[in-house]
Amino acid sequence: MLTDFQRRYKLPVTGKLDQQTLKLMNTPRCGVLDRPLAFTLANSWPKKTFTWKWTDSNFPKFGEEKTSEQLRESFNDWAKYAPITFKEVSRNEKADFHVAFADNSDGPGRTLAYAYFPTNGRIRFDPAESWTHRYDNDGTNFRLVATHEIGHALGLDHSTDPSSIMAPYYKLIQPEVLLPKDDRQGIQALYGTKTPPAD
Repeated sequence: MLTDFQRRYKLPVTGKLDQQTLKLMNTPRCGVLDRPLAFTLANSWPKKTFTWKWTDSNFPKFGEEKTSEQLRESFNDWAKYAPITFKEVSRNEKADFHVAFADNSDGPGRTLAYAYFPTNGRIRFDPAESWTHRYDNDGTNFRLVATHEIGHALGLDHSTDPSSIMAPYYKLIQPEVLLPKDDRQGIQALYGTKTPPAD
């Protein structure tokens, strides 16, 4: 079991609970359970134009405006590489994606967020986390986690590629390298390639 974990996450396969393995096991992560392949596909939506809305008003300390801006950027991260579009709607309108800081908090530092595969549309963030909009080690970067969870809501499963935004464990990466090849191939397998491509 331990060797399977080490192999899956490209750690040295020692069969021992060494420091590197323990560190990864204690790293905050997504609440969606892992499956055994590289980028894997759950299923996709039967459409390419989506709406989203906030379903509560419980926002991190940097407020609703900045949080919404970060979420729009996260949706756009996927739209750069596939012919999909996203539009924010008001709380009283119907939407494909229902986003909230709510549900099943396990306290800070463990499960950061979770999302349901298509066509459920729920995306939930743990309100107990120390969320930040900055790219530093002072908290958990909301945009990175949001981009990951939107990937699930669009139909992507976890990736075994440690550089992937769809890897299950949180890591701080800069936004200009947010979606490496593995993630781009995954979203394009579900929704096609954007013409002209983003890169």
